[in-house]
Amino acid sequence: MNLENISDKQLDLLKTEMNILATKISDAIDTLWKVRTAAITLWSAVLSIGLGSLSQTKEPSIILLVLTCLLPTLFIDIDARNNRWYRKLINRENAIQRFFNAPNDRNASSFPIYDIAGKYTFQGDKHLAWEFSQLRSLIDPIPLTFYGSQLIFSSVTCTIYTPVPWRYIFLPAAFLAIVGLLLVAKLQKRAYLAK
Repeated sequence: MNLENISDKQLDLLKTEMNILATKISDAIDTLWKVRTAAITLWSAVLSIGLGSLSQTKEPSIILLVLTCLLPTLFIDIDARNNRWYRKLINRENAIQRFFNAPNDRNASSFPIYDIAGKYTFQGDKHLAWEFSQLRSLIDPIPLTFYGSQLIFSSVTCTIYTPVPWRYIFLPAAFLAIVGLLLVAKLQKRAYLAK
C-alpha cells in the first residue's frame, strides 16, 4: 500500500473513523430491526384487539382496524430515516476501503478525513444523492415488502369487517399507495440523476 501522500495523523484518523463506522453500522442495523420488531408487535396487537379478541362481545373495532392500516405507513417512515443513515455509513466505509485498497484511484490530498456522514466524500455525486434520499429508503425492497404486506393484510381485514359503503375503499387505497410510491420514486430518481 502506497500512502506517502497521507500523514500519520490522517492515517490514524481514518483508522479511528473505520472503528467508529463499524460500531455505528452495527448500531444502525440493530435499530432497523428493533423498529421492524416494534412495528410487527404493535401492528399484531392492534389487529388482534381490533378483531375483538379482548372484547366481551367479540365484535371487531373498526377504528382499530383502520389504525392497522395507518401503522405501517408510520413505521415505514421511521424505518426509512434510519435506513438513510445506514446507507451513508456503509458508503463512507466503502469509500475508505477503496481509498486504502486502490492506490491508483487515490488522491490523498483531496480525500476527506473524518467524514462519518460522508458529506464531503459524496458531495456532487448524483447517484449517491438519490441513494441517500428519503424516497429511495422508502422503496427499499425489505421495508417495502415488510410494511407493504402489513398494509395489504390490514386492508383486506378492513374490507371484510367494515360496513358496505366503506368496504371498497381500503384495498384500492393500499394498492394505490404502494404503486403511487413506486411511481413517484421512479420519477424522483430521474430528477436526481438529471441534475
